[in-house]
This record gives sequence, C-alpha cells and structure tokens, in this order.
Amino acid sequence: MPHMVKTQCLISCPEDAGLRRHSLELTEATNNDAPPEISSARYHRRCKQEMDRTISDITTEVCKREINNRSTLPGRKNPNDWKRISKRGSASETIVRVFQHRTLAQWATVSEVDGAITSVTFSQTAPSAPTTKAGKAGTTKDVATPEPSDKAAEYLFAFVSREDGQTNFAVCPVSYWAEEKCLSDFSLDGVNKLLPPGSHETSESQYATKLSWNKLRAFMLARGFKEDEDFSGFMNDEF
Repeated sequence: MPHMVKTQCLISCPEDAGLRRHSLELTEATNNDAPPEISSARYHRRCKQEMDRTISDITTEVCKREINNRSTLPGRKNPNDWKRISKRGSASETIVRVFQHRTLAQWATVSEVDGAITSVTFSQTAPSAPTTKAGKAGTTKDVATPEPSDKAAEYLFAFVSREDGQTNFAVCPVSYWAEEKCLSDFSLDGVNKLLPPGSHETSESQYATKLSWNKLRAFMLARGFKEDEDFSGFMNDEF
C-alpha cells in the first residue's frame, strides 16, 4: 500500500545583491519499503531541475531577438535568421548558448548570468565546443536498420544539439514525461542496448552519437522509440 511522502527543498540562488530562498514542495506516493531519505534525495534533484527552469526568463527566442538587435550585418534582419545549435551551463552558473545564422557564415555566442544576458559576441568561425569526458561516440557510417523492440516503445526521444562532431539527444520514459513534464533525472537501465552502436551516455537520460540527426532519427523510429512534439519542444527550450 503506497503512502505519501512530502519533502520540502530550500534552494538558494543569487539574485541582484542578495540571496532569495526558493521553496518547492513535492508530494509523491512511494512504496512502504522505500526509505524516506532516498525519496528526499530524489525530490531535491527534482527541485533543482524545476528551479533551473523557473529562475531564468531567458529563452531561445529572447536570445534571438537580442542577437538581432546587436547584429551589425547589413540589410534587413530578422531574429528567425538565427538558430540555436548548442547550450551548456545551468541557472546556478553561466549559461552559454551558441547560435548560427541560417544563410551566412556567422555565429553568435550569448552568455547569461543570474537570469540576465551579460554578453553577445559574433564570429565568422564556429566557436569551439567543450570536449566530452566520455569516450568517442559511434561511427559516422550508416548503421543497419534495427529490429523493432517493444521495449523501445516505452521511451520518447528528442534532439538536444549538434556540436563537437556529435549529435546529442535525450531519452525519457513515456510514463515519466506524462506525469512530470520534464526530463527524467536518472540513468535508464537497458536503454543503451537499444541505441545505435557506439552511442554513449553523457549524463542522466542524455546520450551522444556521431551519427547525423537524420540518421539517428531514422534508427530510433525504426527501433520503436517515439517522438512527441511537446517533449521535443521542451528539450529545445531547455538546451
């Protein structure tokens, strides 16, 4: 018989000259044999994830408008001329987003600190991306069409970014997304063997491969993974 465990997380984050205390309360049914301290740790991770989403009002669209305002490119300009290709960092540190012009050899790097854009820099070469600590991702060659898997149908997948010669993507249980509306914050047992050969886990529920997005997407759909417009939109806004 499940019982309800209620945990409150207090998280400090910098705001202006002082600190603001954020309190998030999460309630979830747990099994009787689930130790409360384990549930508390999980709640704290979820609180931090929620805080990263709510502290900052800077979105991809806000960045594109700021780039458009600061751009010195001649002719008529439009924020939609830019597309975001990567994002790293979190609300508790500097967030760096890299954008590429859709038709010109131009890149823009937007830095955000404490929920405010602190700098926008432009270049005619792609900014270098940080290397991953994990081993090399899979081959760029074509991979064989996989056998469909009923297990794969239990997961959603979405594009995250293309950088450093890798396609980064997220995988989330369908049931978790339906309940939480956020990316799962734990490793997914058994998923690795369903992914393209050479893929590796870069963080909880996130993976990398050297396949292009089109080839990766074709593989994942053939395997049985599902796409969801809302989940894909969420990952695009998050990363």
